[in-house]
Amino acid sequence: MTLGDVVILLKRQTENVSGMLQEEGAEFPKVIDWYEKLCKEKFGATKFNYMIMMMHDPFVHYHAFPRYDNKVKLFDIDWEDRNTLNNFASTELLEDELLFKIRDYMKKGE
Repeated sequence: MTLGDVVILLKRQTENVSGMLQEEGAEFPKVIDWYEKLCKEKFGATKFNYMIMMMHDPFVHYHAFPRYDNKVKLFDIDWEDRNTLNNFASTELLEDELLFKIRDYMKKGE
């Protein structure tokens, strides 16, 4: 798991990227801009990786991974950017309580 990694969904379901509406495609850069600014401000992210991999879920969604040059200390955890993108399936599970803390931290100051 990388601190700040997310799945970005459309507001409706479609099974193929070719099924996206023009308005949805036009909104995507706005969502990405918001997400990148938030991760840079809150966590010090330095770059980002994005993937569309609908291997298991039959609807369009994007995986977003912030990248870090240094460790990030948050909630008494040292978060390291260890993902070399060789394996996209995270084996780490986080407790719901910690996920909610991260979510709430990201929402502060919006």
